[in-house]
Amino acid sequence: MMGHQEKVLAFKQSVFEADPDTQIDDYNAVQTEIISHDVYQSWQRSFDNGIYINDFVDDSSLQPDQLNDVLEQNQTIINLSSPEINKLYQMIKGAGNMVLLADKNGVILDHLGDAGFVDRASEILLTKGAKWGEIDKGTNAIGTAIKQDKAITIHGGEHYLNAHSFLTCASVPIHDPYGGVLGVLDITGDYRGGNPHTLALINMSVEHIECEMFNHSFHKDVIVELYCASSNHISAVNRFSGAKWYEKVIMVFSFSGLLIAANKCAMNQFGLTRQSLNNKAFEDIFNQKINGLIDHIILSSTHAYPLKNHSGAVYYAKAKSSYARLRSFTKPNETPSVLAINQIGRDECITFDHVDLGDAQMARNINKIKKIMPHDIPILLQGETGAGKGWIARAIHHESERANKPFIAVNCASMPRELIESELFGYVGGAFTGAKSAGYKGKILAADKGYLFLDEIGDMPLDMQSRLLRVLEDKQICPIGSVQNIALDINIISASNIDLKQAVEDGTFRRDLYYRLNGLAIKLPNLSEREDIEPLVAAILQREFPQMDIQLNAAVWNLFKAHCWPGNIRQMHHVLKVATLICDDDLIELKDLPDDFLAEAINEDEEITNIISLEDSEKTVIANMLNACDHNISKTAKKLGISRNTLYSKMRQYSL
Repeated sequence: MMGHQEKVLAFKQSVFEADPDTQIDDYNAVQTEIISHDVYQSWQRSFDNGIYINDFVDDSSLQPDQLNDVLEQNQTIINLSSPEINKLYQMIKGAGNMVLLADKNGVILDHLGDAGFVDRASEILLTKGAKWGEIDKGTNAIGTAIKQDKAITIHGGEHYLNAHSFLTCASVPIHDPYGGVLGVLDITGDYRGGNPHTLALINMSVEHIECEMFNHSFHKDVIVELYCASSNHISAVNRFSGAKWYEKVIMVFSFSGLLIAANKCAMNQFGLTRQSLNNKAFEDIFNQKINGLIDHIILSSTHAYPLKNHSGAVYYAKAKSSYARLRSFTKPNETPSVLAINQIGRDECITFDHVDLGDAQMARNINKIKKIMPHDIPILLQGETGAGKGWIARAIHHESERANKPFIAVNCASMPRELIESELFGYVGGAFTGAKSAGYKGKILAADKGYLFLDEIGDMPLDMQSRLLRVLEDKQICPIGSVQNIALDINIISASNIDLKQAVEDGTFRRDLYYRLNGLAIKLPNLSEREDIEPLVAAILQREFPQMDIQLNAAVWNLFKAHCWPGNIRQMHHVLKVATLICDDDLIELKDLPDDFLAEAINEDEEITNIISLEDSEKTVIANMLNACDHNISKTAKKLGISRNTLYSKMRQYSL
């Protein structure tokens, strides 16, 4: 019985070698179950370019001076891609693969791979400086991805040249900020070791590269990432209509609202063209001006901002710009709009019900918080990174009498030291060199009548701690350069992932400030200590993928419950998000979990290793039974005591 590779090679020979003067141009006339339409069309183009399937490997490559010119022209994409190439290789190394970067013409700019396979690939000139455009090498993932401007996998005999049939290659185009193809990221290996998830891994890396390209090119403008929320505009995995999950929608606007750039997915989503750039305004696409979004990011908010287009579709935007540019844009003595400030409280809708999911310690914590909330008592949240301190803070604000007032979050660890004082306390015009003539209000005053959330308070410099203490004690603030005190009415929530009491003993945190902030100290449990793992997983999946019914198989549940979760809820959130996007049939299995997470779990203890080994054992049993029954599905299912559908599902799960 012929395997798929043999069928593809035989079919290709029957079409392109038997009678090269009588080619079949109609794809519908061929055996469509053997190859895809994309592959067949590429074969046709290869033949039309004068390439024949049994040709010797083209040995053309750039001369050293030509290669140097090409490398210089592509230095930006090489630099931006280098970290992703290294990350990808770390995931696949040891399995006989290589990662390649090519330019828009298919010239290989860089590669990294296993020594044995790299040597073998060099025999067919799959190396730096070689030309792998479709016109040079016929159907191949690099050249065909560029030609068709879409991600593609070319497996084994699907390569037009028979000399390349030992390869399996997956390529994804890298686009510039205007939607044009800049190059291709590719993973190539032996066709016998192909992995169906390879394309997904490359897609994630390309997304990172394209995001960095926007950051690199437009850091002084407003970069907007969009996520669709309307049910009639979104499918089950929060993706845009017509877009894959990995296709992030990115747009760039000037501070006046002019559209400067948009990636390919954004252009498709909103019907834009290159002519739209520098000709469309923010309000031409959405039902408001850009000012509200800018107000939102001035507050250093990491939370999504809701937008509607003129058809009523709802989107959530995450936007960013350079710190200095935002500072220069902020209007003097102006507090950002209440809508932008309160977006965290209202649109995120984080309540105590979102954080009280069945863990006894969390329930006790929330009960204490509820009792002191009506009173002016500061709350100190302590716990490891990722334990949910920010969520608790937003829930307190949302459930309080100040829910319709500002919630200002300040990350004390990330703010530049030289700017902390002016950002927190504000200043009057002419207070220092470079100060705005009309002054700046500052974040503490922006929180008046609402909540000020001081995250990572333990990282605040000692001199700033002294000034903050004075503000909290006196309940009034004096901006830099002013002699006039301004009355304050704010509630304080602070958070730290370090032991502040120990920091006091070490002399890195003021004792008096510690006791001023420590009205009610709340210790958040680590994720590994919590009793509500299952409802927490369900809550995360419901929040991220509300229209999907994602399930975890028994092995994954056992792993989640046994794992130590060093990154706590933040780590679980990322693991679940990646696994959901990769999994088949809405069922998360061990194979869908990120490789680094599985490696972390395996190194943890023998119990977790045994959990993972159970699934490997099942794969072995099924594989052996299939071989014993000559791959007769009905017979194999009967022998195993399972249904045919279950067997098919297991075969997909284990790639059998």
